[in-house]
Amino acid sequence: MSVPSGVLWARCLDERVAQMLGAEGVPLAQVGRGCYAVVEDDDLGSVQSYVDLPRVVYMENCPRSSQDIARELAEAGAPEGTVVLCGAMEGGRGRYRRRWYAPRGGLWFTLILRPRALSSPGVLTLAAGVGVAEALRLLLGIDARLKWPNDIVVDGLKVAGILAEGAAVGGSLSHVLLGIGINVNNELPRELRGYAATLKEALGRVVPRATLFAVVITRVLRRCRDALGERAEEVLRRWRELSDTIGRRVVVKTLWGEVRGVAVGIDRGGRLLVDTGEGVVAVDTGDVIHLRSPGP
Repeated sequence: MSVPSGVLWARCLDERVAQMLGAEGVPLAQVGRGCYAVVEDDDLGSVQSYVDLPRVVYMENCPRSSQDIARELAEAGAPEGTVVLCGAMEGGRGRYRRRWYAPRGGLWFTLILRPRALSSPGVLTLAAGVGVAEALRLLLGIDARLKWPNDIVVDGLKVAGILAEGAAVGGSLSHVLLGIGINVNNELPRELRGYAATLKEALGRVVPRATLFAVVITRVLRRCRDALGERAEEVLRRWRELSDTIGRRVVVKTLWGEVRGVAVGIDRGGRLLVDTGEGVVAVDTGDVIHLRSPGP
């Protein structure tokens, strides 16, 4: 029996389904004999009770990026699985230190990971993207897809982004900070219209953020551990399945110029493979622009 998708507003789930969903981090409550419902909680201050994490540091208004706060905790010895969660965030940033708009109503957090070794930070970014997309599909039933390298999109519009930053001490990897921002019930500035969207807009109703966080963090942790272990190929295969980039004509803007062609896949290091017509180029990092819809 497979786990159903879009379970958030299900009225009555039987015990077998409830057990499977519980393993996915979905908070549940028994509402009748043999009947379970998803707990709809928007209070981010309550998330610690729903998740099996060492510590969730919740701040209603983070005066700095959650990445910066998490970095201080990591350097002070915070264990893997510690999360900094912000109700709203000032100084938020994305890739290349771009400003990240993080008002109230969204889901903004950083997860501390302590992998023993990491061949490519891009693999963790892809793994986290898979986890977020799978969580949105499971809980909300929406067609969340992945745009290389770090975006989660619905109907082509960005609903979430990921920022992975690593630190080394004495030549060895100390920790990785995995920042995740999800547009949930927040308002978007005018300049982001037509480029980004919120889950509330996609669904036509408010999404309970504490409930969503519990499922997202469970999936993200699982997929990151898969990527760092013996299931790395499965994570890459799943990314390819959920990709909104593979099969499209793209322009990849990199620090050294543009790469144009058809995105044909990703390699084991998470690099985007682009067929330029004169050969296949593996791109480590860059901004992707989709030029046309998927297909031949």
